[in-house]
Amino acid sequence: MHISKQFLIEAVGLILTVSLILTGVRLYQQATSVVKIMEQRQNRQLQQMEEYEIVKYEGCAIDGTTAVSYIKHLVGTYGLPVTITTASGTFQVMGRLQYANLKNMQSEQYINPLGRFQCEVLRDENSAIIGASLMYCMEGEKQ
Repeated sequence: MHISKQFLIEAVGLILTVSLILTGVRLYQQATSVVKIMEQRQNRQLQQMEEYEIVKYEGCAIDGTTAVSYIKHLVGTYGLPVTITTASGTFQVMGRLQYANLKNMQSEQYINPLGRFQCEVLRDENSAIIGASLMYCMEGEKQ
């Protein structure tokens, strides 16, 4: 009788120990999955914050002055090419040397400060940003 009581006490102790260990393992697994989900969300938010300066005018019509500043920022900071379509044609700004033409009234690449431009961010098949496009639009179009 004394041996069976002691055996029962040890068996209950062993069962409690094993169940406590299993509970700890489950909690650890759940905690690591929550951490992974939070890291993914944080990475997405960081990516969105980093992209904001590039995509902030996407789908919007902006004036020519803002367009010139936007082009300088995209090309100068991020090294992104910008395709611009004006009344006189389409051209691409890829380097800092072309900035002067944007404000030079004698240049075919001149951007009128009062003009309106529709912005579009260009992405590749992996959704990576590869450039931007600014298209001159008449008053009342795409605004």
